Amino acid sequence: MGWRSASATSTSAASRSPAKRARSAASRCFWPVRSAASANPWRRSARSLQKRHGQAGVDLLVLETFSSPIELREAVLAARSVSADLPISAQVSVHEEGKTLAGATPAEIVALLDALRVDALGVNCGVGPQTALDAIQQMRPLTRTPLSAMPNAGHPTTQGGRQIYVSTPEYFADYARRFAEAGVSIIGGCCGTTPEHIAAMRSALPRNGAASVTIVESTDRSQARVDEPPLSLEAPRAETSSPLARKVRAGELIISVEVDPPRGINPNKMLQGATLLKNAGVDCVDIGDSPMARVRMSCIAFAALCEQRVGVETLIHFTTRDRNLMALQSELLGAHALGIRNVIALTGDPPQMGSYRDRRVGRQVARLHPHHQAAEPGR
Repeated sequence: MGWRSASATSTSAASRSPAKRARSAASRCFWPVRSAASANPWRRSARSLQKRHGQAGVDLLVLETFSSPIELREAVLAARSVSADLPISAQVSVHEEGKTLAGATPAEIVALLDALRVDALGVNCGVGPQTALDAIQQMRPLTRTPLSAMPNAGHPTTQGGRQIYVSTPEYFADYARRFAEAGVSIIGGCCGTTPEHIAAMRSALPRNGAASVTIVESTDRSQARVDEPPLSLEAPRAETSSPLARKVRAGELIISVEVDPPRGINPNKMLQGATLLKNAGVDCVDIGDSPMARVRMSCIAFAALCEQRVGVETLIHFTTRDRNLMALQSELLGAHALGIRNVIALTGDPPQMGSYRDRRVGRQVARLHPHHQAAEPGR
């Protein structure tokens, strides 16, 4: 809302999200700001925008829908360099796993924003109220800063070429109460919310100040860790390496024997073979992915059976031959959930060698790069 259109008693707020390029890149799990050098031009651009907002007479700056902690830090510092007194509310967007697309956790966001002494922090956009509430519940014990929650009205579906949000005003009203109970001071909505949603939320909340906001004044906002070193750009730490990975890094001799999945639904014979190999002292068994292009049980399913029933470490062959990009990522996520940690990425034997010789390969990914297609879902 522009200052000129506001009444004398109104409060004018400016809302800024990452640039379109950054948001598009974030959707591909890519960090636009990768170093201190590349962060400085981003801060200069943000500072220019903040100056325009200051000239327009805004009373509050809302930084929203951020994924990269580095970009968010630069935006806060840019705002502070323009005005040390302008209140700032900073918000990130989290996905189903409770992290931002850049891999930052709610705890990391709280630590960053508390160090920068913002006036309010929280979450917005995302995939719906429940994910936002989960993040808020992680944030609340870690900070005394007022919290904000402005989620989307669920995840949109496409109907007739339009994006439709399915969460009803009544559903949002219920979550408004939950946000208030979780200690949120600023409650609202993002994509897909309508005046009806906001009215339902307002009616669900008491008018005695339960949903009010207290801005904590600070006399030294301009000293909000401006000289602090840039936030580390290291990827989120992975979990402890598998035994096989540790042996590889140590340069140890590794013995692996291939055990192919069964051609039918009974895995007992192959599991017996895996048991014999384990007792013989192999480091792992490697499991083919329908080798020779002949149909067999899923390598992921059989590897899970070996890990769970036999207790032997597995190394799966994972081919791009039969899967498009979405299937590759989906199955790798499933493999990880089943405890499978070792993967060999292969193109796969051509169908002409196997059971379906007249089938053409509809390969979307020619080769699987572990730092691109395979790693992207978890970023």
